[in-house]
Amino acid sequence: MVEFLSFEVAIKFYNSQEYQDALNELKDGADRDFRIIEGI
Repeated sequence: MVEFLSFEVAIKFYNSQEYQDALNELKDGADRDFRIIEGI
């Protein structure tokens, strides 16, 4: 679990080239469940 400073920062991270590159490298090598849930 990762906690981000804000919802917007989480979205930026998910859309970042670095994260997308990591997903591409892992392919089916790991199970992932990425959910962005805005807290209080």
